[in-house]
Amino acid sequence: MNTVSRINVKFDRRTFTIVSGTLSFMLDNFYNPNILDPAAFLINKEDIADFVKKLKQSDTGHDEITVSMNFDDWVVYGTLLSHTSSKIPQSDPEAYDILDALHDECGRLDDEGKAPDGPKCVQSVRTWQTLPETEKNLIGRRIDAEDPFNKYGENAGEICAVDLPFYREARLLRVASRSPAVGSRYFILRGNEILALHRLPEVKSFCDERLGIAHDSNTAIDYFRFAHYFSEEGHRTSLVELPQDLRIDTSSTDPEDKKAISFIQAPEIRSDNDGLTVAVCTFDENESRLYRDRYRLAPGEPLQLLSRNDSGINLRHPFHDRHLNIGRSVSS
Repeated sequence: MNTVSRINVKFDRRTFTIVSGTLSFMLDNFYNPNILDPAAFLINKEDIADFVKKLKQSDTGHDEITVSMNFDDWVVYGTLLSHTSSKIPQSDPEAYDILDALHDECGRLDDEGKAPDGPKCVQSVRTWQTLPETEKNLIGRRIDAEDPFNKYGENAGEICAVDLPFYREARLLRVASRSPAVGSRYFILRGNEILALHRLPEVKSFCDERLGIAHDSNTAIDYFRFAHYFSEEGHRTSLVELPQDLRIDTSSTDPEDKKAISFIQAPEIRSDNDGLTVAVCTFDENESRLYRDRYRLAPGEPLQLLSRNDSGINLRHPFHDRHLNIGRSVSS
């Protein structure tokens, strides 16, 4: 089991200069759409600012620099490395290759269990699976046959898939582009049909009608997660099912953290003949506000926000998880 809490990352002077300069440039251009796509990030500007500050504080002036990173630092470091691109100017001709190598090293350390470990708060019975190269190329060609102009399949860095049990025999594909500015695109694959979700005006309603709903008490929460993620509300807020989703330690003695721990509750779902009513907590990154919402899901209709209760808690700008957690099983 991975029990690593910190990792010491060592840089030579040349590599440190490249990393520090690149991440500082990304921080300064966080809202510049020609450089970065903030919507594709799982971290916010404050996370980057804190990490860049840590980098600078770690520079002792020696030829070798060691940066001690905990789990949150590691997440920020790896995320930023995955979003470097040729749009970021470099004076060192080998900078892009060096940054790519560092990103690969992050993946290797994660795979080998040598990277800092995150909170153990969830278990997944249906999880995202990275497709092997052969299947990735096959599906990529099918995607490009539907949309030859954008070539999302040809330019995919990786393609991940997860089953959608509420749409029978359907799989959700997450296609991550090699270009950070493009981010990820989502597709549904069922049989010989591929649906490009980014081209649909309203995802849930279209998919309900096209694919047919097959949810039950075991899959209703995943149906809601899917509906929320691809809704207008999902563009503004992310689901918070546990305090750990905001990186809040349940043993924290911070007054605001304690309020949030008390406020956050697991999703509650009530079913009737006409659909589902869901009570769930959400977080608005732009406003840094924690809410408890009530939503209504009816077959063939867009997700409807019924009510919103603002917690009034000042969480500043916590790290938060914006992943679509299909198959997630929440345990207290």
